[in-house]
Amino acid sequence: MTYQYIQLAYLDTIAGDDPQLRQTLLEMVQAELSAAVPEMNQALEDQQWEELHSIVHKLKSTLAFIGNQELTTLNQDMLSCLEERNYEADFGTWLSKYDHLSGPIRKELQQELAN
Repeated sequence: MTYQYIQLAYLDTIAGDDPQLRQTLLEMVQAELSAAVPEMNQALEDQQWEELHSIVHKLKSTLAFIGNQELTTLNQDMLSCLEERNYEADFGTWLSKYDHLSGPIRKELQQELAN
């Protein structure tokens, strides 16, 4: 199936011919992406910069499985600012965009999981 927001070539390469591993990876990506926005928003609200860095850094590898360049770039921009301790960056706007982008991605992941 062809999708607009996800490209699963890397995930398929990792899973190889193992459909159970593929399913597990899809479920992991879906769960991590679904939890990320609320966790990031809470860390930002509490100004827990190390926690926010941890979440964004973990997503770096998760996003590789999705293959969405726009979300990957957004994540890298956030990660760079956090690593530079640039806490004046507009994380609120970034997280809003992250939430907006992740919605259709999660929907397509759910469709793939149902197949």
